[in-house]
Amino acid sequence: MTVTVSVTVSKATLTVTANNLSLTAGSTIPTLTATITGFVNGDTPSVVTGTASCTTTATSASPAGTYPITCTAGTLTASQLYLYLAPGTLTVNGKTTPTVSTLPTPSAITYGQTLFSSTLTGGAASAGATPVAGTFAWTTSATTSGAGTPSESVTFTPTDPATYNTVTVTVSVTVSKATLTVTANNLSLTAGSTIPTLTATITGFVNGDTPSVVTGTASCTTTATSASPAGTYPITCTAGTLTAANYTFTFAPGTLTVNGRRHRRCRPCQHPARSPTARLCSRRR
Repeated sequence: MTVTVSVTVSKATLTVTANNLSLTAGSTIPTLTATITGFVNGDTPSVVTGTASCTTTATSASPAGTYPITCTAGTLTASQLYLYLAPGTLTVNGKTTPTVSTLPTPSAITYGQTLFSSTLTGGAASAGATPVAGTFAWTTSATTSGAGTPSESVTFTPTDPATYNTVTVTVSVTVSKATLTVTANNLSLTAGSTIPTLTATITGFVNGDTPSVVTGTASCTTTATSASPAGTYPITCTAGTLTAANYTFTFAPGTLTVNGRRHRRCRPCQHPARSPTARLCSRRR
């Protein structure tokens, strides 16, 4: 005779394990997932519906380190199965700082121009044997400290900022001297006058400079003398003792104008008896 009895069948247990994850500091935390294992009796994941809900204490601002990933059942259901929830680990890796293996080459500029007037070409960076893509740019748009070959700051910005840090290096840039114009001051005097000291005016200062950055005086001369007749004469200048750390000099002539002396009519002689040949005469002043 065959009879039936009741047997107690406990649910099998599935393990829901949070999937480990590794990312670089500064990266956005992606959707966290889990893997379900422990199926029996030929079952497949299709017997489970829904998804686990997984979270971590890490954020995109978290420093390098390890952080737990924990999961709850979320919307998971399985009629014949229990769920066991196992944690995972999120590893936040610090960014890599690349090495600038080849410095960029800056084009020359003139004193008073900003660094942005200089074009950077070439340059390369790498992390170990791996080239790192990115761009070089001047760290600041300021003007240079002076003419010569000063060292200025350049920043390498990687194309992948989530993986690589920016790097600042220095390069030497050629800064040519600016040019000041030394213009002889025009002068006007009367024939027979002594030629005074000739002077000049300096223009063309840049970068907020004033004439105080120039020392010495220009040497100015003219072809005119105190005996020169009325007319115009050139005034030319040379550097003389002029010096300026960040400037060269160019010279522009001036004009010395010699005016003829004016004449005055004499009155008729007042004593004709004393001057039988009295007449009108003229004399020069």
